[in-house]
Amino acid sequence: MVAHKPGTIPLRPLNLGDILQAAFTAVRRNASVYFGLTLVTWLVFLFVAGAIGAVAFLAVSATGADELAIVATVAIGFLGFSVLSGVVTAALSGVLAYPVNQGAVGRSTTVGETWARTKYSVPRLVGLYLLLGLATSLVIGLPVTATVWAFSAQQPVLGVLALVLTVAIGIGVVWLGVRLALALPAVVVEELGVVDAIRRSYALTSGLFWRTFATLLVIAILTGIVQYVISFLFQILGYLLIAVGHAAGGATAITIVAAAVMIIGTVLSSVVTQPFIAIALALVHIDARIRAEGFDITLGQAAAEVAAGAHADGWMPREPSPGSVPR
Repeated sequence: MVAHKPGTIPLRPLNLGDILQAAFTAVRRNASVYFGLTLVTWLVFLFVAGAIGAVAFLAVSATGADELAIVATVAIGFLGFSVLSGVVTAALSGVLAYPVNQGAVGRSTTVGETWARTKYSVPRLVGLYLLLGLATSLVIGLPVTATVWAFSAQQPVLGVLALVLTVAIGIGVVWLGVRLALALPAVVVEELGVVDAIRRSYALTSGLFWRTFATLLVIAILTGIVQYVISFLFQILGYLLIAVGHAAGGATAITIVAAAVMIIGTVLSSVVTQPFIAIALALVHIDARIRAEGFDITLGQAAAEVAAGAHADGWMPREPSPGSVPR
């Protein structure tokens, strides 16, 4: 279908091809924002996390704690690192929705403008991630724990029942996750609170579950493959360095270098793939608004205003234009 295209997307309901093409177009036109902001965020996170981890490790070691306490500290550190890395990913997914919406109406943004217009949404993005993450952990953790306990206690009937319950709950969590997937861009673009963003995402995905699920699944598979390849290459390099270090008698120093190489690979894979995930999520949000409330009319009006020189400091698409109709 031919449609007006003032920016990165045609102003009509989007299909998967439109979303993939728009993701590459957005990155090509404004790589400094998508990759630059992602890289800076991850570097700051790694510096802070590394400093906290080093201080905690040295503090525990200085107390003369036994090996078990040190191992427990390291385990807690890895758990905290995983949670905080999830917070960073969620925050970036929300923040990068801003330049995506600007690109849809023909505007290019800078890192400074993006941060200035989205920084007040970061606490809400963190709160949203922690709320949903905690709820998911509790809902999934309880039946998993019951399953493990039942089989370890040699109660096969209870174990099978708990396993079936775990699978059923897992399916429900996936369904609800898709229905709430648009909450992150809604927090930033529509300037909503945590609860309102959850309600908004649930409403926008009504009748669009399979379309949303399929799109997000394809994006996850494609970015997952790229992320795995990059991480795998750096892991191979790290293992080769360790082998060389053991052969040369400098195991400790080489091991540290190898660990640093593997971490660099992890960060690089995130920097490369995170923008595409965030852009796709923001575009799914835009598509849902187009289908639910005729948001393409709003985009068209904003694009005309941008072309006339308006919105020099940014445009926030909070509400549909009067007269917009669902598609």
